Order: sequence, then C-alpha cells, then structure tokens
Amino acid sequence: MDMKHGQGTFTWESGNKYIGSYVEDLRHGYGEMYWADGSNYKGDWDSGMQHGFGTVTMIDGLQKTGKYEKNVYICAVKEDTEKPKKIVKVPGKNPDGTAKMHDMANDPVDFKER
Repeated sequence: MDMKHGQGTFTWESGNKYIGSYVEDLRHGYGEMYWADGSNYKGDWDSGMQHGFGTVTMIDGLQKTGKYEKNVYICAVKEDTEKPKKIVKVPGKNPDGTAKMHDMANDPVDFKER
C-alpha cells in the first residue's frame, strides 16, 4: 500500500490542501492546511491532528494563535521572536531508540517516500 511519508503536498477533491510533513500517511510535524472555504491552519501536527503551536486563520480574518491539542485550541501563547522551527520526525531512530527529528526551517530537506 502506498503511504505518504516525508515532505509533500496533498489536495483533496473538495479543494482542501495540505502542505507539509507526513509520517506513515499521517500529517505529522510542521504543516499548513488550507480548506476550500478559505480558512487555514499553519503549525504543528501529531498523528494527523493539530497538536502543538499553530495559528488558525478563519475566513473573516480572525486568528487564533497558540497551543492546540488533538485539533482543539487550548490557549494563547506568545509567538517566539526567533525564526520559527519546523521540526519534523524523519525515518529512522537515534542510537538511544528515540525518534529522529529534523529542523526544516534551518536546514530544509525534501524527504522522499520510502
């Protein structure tokens, strides 16, 4: 079975579009989701859900920037004044068994499907 893995863009028939990182067919790491109605989310994903730091922009321009957990906006968080990090999980494991991570903002790499 073909699975999305690494950096990529996926567009649904509805017009919704995701640009970002995938791990084993799920949105994971930094990504940007654009819905056909004009709203969008730019931020962290975990196992296919908005999870971590991100910004939702509604069609009326209202923005919610802060912490998200399992697709739910939790609270406002001040934006980091440094260059934002786009940390993504990459194939393989570190010697201690933990997942390998990569900062796409400071060292962009295009990961290919495995």
